[in-house]
Amino acid sequence: MSSSLNEDLTGSRETEEIQDDYMNSITNSQEIIQIINNTRSDASPGPDGLNAAFYNAAWSWIADDVVKLIQQFYRTGTLPAGINSTHIALIPKCNNTHAPQNFRPISLCNVIYKIISKSLAERIKIHLPNYIHSSQSAFIPGRHITSNIIITQEITNLFILKTWNQKAFLLQLDLGKAFHRIEWNFIVKALKNRGFANHFINLITSFISSPSFSILINGQPYYNFKSQRGIRQGCPLSPYLFVLAINELSCNLQQAMRNREIQGISLGPDCSHSLTATQQEAQSIKEVLHNFCLPSGQTPNWNKSAIHFSKKVSQTEKKNIIRHIFPAPLLTNNSTHLGHPLLFSYKDRAAAYNFILNNFYAKISYLKANKLNHAGRLIYLRSVLASIPIYYMANILFPANFMHKIDSIMRNFWWAGVQDENSTHPIAFRSWDDICTPKVLGGLGLKKMSTVNRRLVLHSAWMIVNGKDPFLTSILKSKYFHNSSFWKCNMNGPKSVFRSSIQGVKNQLVAQVINDEQVLPSSSTGRQRSEHEEREQGCTSTQVQDGVDPLTAETLAMKLAIKIIHSLGQNDCFYYTDSQILVDNLNSKHNLNRTNN
Repeated sequence: MSSSLNEDLTGSRETEEIQDDYMNSITNSQEIIQIINNTRSDASPGPDGLNAAFYNAAWSWIADDVVKLIQQFYRTGTLPAGINSTHIALIPKCNNTHAPQNFRPISLCNVIYKIISKSLAERIKIHLPNYIHSSQSAFIPGRHITSNIIITQEITNLFILKTWNQKAFLLQLDLGKAFHRIEWNFIVKALKNRGFANHFINLITSFISSPSFSILINGQPYYNFKSQRGIRQGCPLSPYLFVLAINELSCNLQQAMRNREIQGISLGPDCSHSLTATQQEAQSIKEVLHNFCLPSGQTPNWNKSAIHFSKKVSQTEKKNIIRHIFPAPLLTNNSTHLGHPLLFSYKDRAAAYNFILNNFYAKISYLKANKLNHAGRLIYLRSVLASIPIYYMANILFPANFMHKIDSIMRNFWWAGVQDENSTHPIAFRSWDDICTPKVLGGLGLKKMSTVNRRLVLHSAWMIVNGKDPFLTSILKSKYFHNSSFWKCNMNGPKSVFRSSIQGVKNQLVAQVINDEQVLPSSSTGRQRSEHEEREQGCTSTQVQDGVDPLTAETLAMKLAIKIIHSLGQNDCFYYTDSQILVDNLNSKHNLNRTNN
């Protein structure tokens, strides 16, 4: 594994105690009412029968008591009996089910519990980027889940290359009932390792260990029991606690690699790597996993896990690793990671993501959309249909015919609602381009999916150029442009799906520098057309607006433009400015340099 992947970006295993006034502060009435306002008012109530709508309506009467109760918890770490009581309701995962594993338990909690959990979550999440390994993106402020998807697809791309001659295996691990099994003592240990204050750890411990549960059967609560482990799904605090706990596994793997007990991937210009597919290597990984699962309470779910081998691994080696070490099924073409397919090439991307079209058909057939008028269809297009492919578009540039199918589904729905298979093509009284024009220019403000796809891929490229995601940038730089800039990297050779997508939009990546609103008046048609053109072309803007005077902002914008031009290896550029002072200053310096020379 190269330094870009081996480097432990979380610091040492144990860190100094966090010094933060906000974390150690007691919540106030302003913070509490803000949490209540952001809580769903119509959510199912807890055992006390009161939802957030009641707290909003009666706040003037109950404010003092609620604030006093929550502040008392922050001082002492204790809650009155009943506040943390919970009803458990079972929701079926599928129709006509009878097996217990096909029911999903949900917890109905009191609003006071939700307020405290949200306030604790706000205090803990601001520190996670400093202490959670960079490979973990979910739930971490400032990180993007797209990075994990891109990295995973970059790795799996190696396994389908014909020119890759290394023996390697890839393990996709699923932890069964991960939230329910996590041990409280392990969470406490993880918090201590990351330097959280003892009083704050005591608050967390008291909060997650005090609930009592009753099961709703036909709407009536039965039994009353306490849990011995686990955290609640759906609780605002739970994802952050679980990320802290699972980060210990990342630390264990990093330590094992530093000790050369296991080897990882080395992403270099020749796409080489050193993840040896041997029983010894697999056994070392299993020991690291066992040492994590034993104190944490986690258990691998081998039925939902998967393993994949490179083409150079023999059938005998595959059988030995699967039979004796990792009893997981083989990764197939239908296997996914975070909802994205893994084993496919750039040419096959439309077939791999064909399920997106099925999702459109399911959403349209689920609703009696033919009973909606055009206003209702417009809302449904914006809020439901247009959001279906967004998650999959940030790292893949889909082919034009695939995007045309999506636009066609949306266009037909707009003009005719739900159609049968035998329905004729609806009459379109205006072109789809006109419909997707911004409202200020006479359209309805919908977006063409091909434009959205292009812009999202451009945004991912812009994140790499600016180094907004250091972990992803370091990996891609090591693999594709380790000795050059992003703009000059060689696009020849084997290409992954993401690399091919970037190549497809690279010529459209534009650096547009704007210093402030004075460049173009916000009320001018030129400004409006500029924004529309940017949406259509997928340009990316960098705005220089540091609260300084216009002349300083103009100077900063010019310096940024020169920096971009320099990174491209260019000597000359055109720079448009409305500042005569800046022009005179540049001319005087230019004349002075000519005189000195």
